[in-house]
Amino acid sequence: MNTFNTTRSRNTGGGESPRRNNADASEGATGDSTAGPATRTDGPFAIEMMVLGTVADPLLVRVGRQTGNGNGTPLLMFNGIGGNIELLASLAERMPEREIVIFDIPGVGKSQLPKGPYRLGGIARIATQILDRFGIGQVDVLGVSWGRAAAQEFAHRFRDRCRRLVLCATAAGAVMIPAKPSVLWKMATPRRYTDATYSRSISGDIYGGDFRQRGKHADRWEPCIDRSTCSCARCSKINGVGSARKA
Repeated sequence: MNTFNTTRSRNTGGGESPRRNNADASEGATGDSTAGPATRTDGPFAIEMMVLGTVADPLLVRVGRQTGNGNGTPLLMFNGIGGNIELLASLAERMPEREIVIFDIPGVGKSQLPKGPYRLGGIARIATQILDRFGIGQVDVLGVSWGRAAAQEFAHRFRDRCRRLVLCATAAGAVMIPAKPSVLWKMATPRRYTDATYSRSISGDIYGGDFRQRGKHADRWEPCIDRSTCSCARCSKINGVGSARKA
């Protein structure tokens, strides 16, 4: 069983955020504790490629981390459906003092496409493996749109590791007012993942807010244009299907 050590980081609210022993950090992971070298992106996150999952079913996951100033409870963020790390970069930039952890959900961005369907519980377990690698114990958790389901799953399964839960742009359930059919159609078509111009043009309808007034936020979610040369999980799957059809 993983245990918290006595090394703790100060919490701005007066409490303390427990850190895990480094010896315990790799427990429950694939057994391969190595990760790719961290590289700085244009945004606030240092990026790593981590081998997570299980020994029988390893998964390469792209992880972003903003180190902050070491004070307070780290923030774990779950993105909306199809959203990569960079989509929440502007939010992280508004709180540079905060340690933030975020990752591309398997099959999204540069994370590996899983062999088969996965459940929210699997996403929550991947999140705990990432926190273990960084030696992070307790976190505040934020979920945006689809990510609110993953955030709630994490909070439910790993209650001792979730201090606070924040849900943004979530659904009200079966009684909610549905979106306009034209907006639902724009969300359903995969074109927004492959056509940068189209993605920017519909961002205001889908995301609202500042996206309606200026396009700079849409540039943070740049879809892959040359799918034939892109190695991200989504394009690899598309290329594989395309090659099979040609054959």
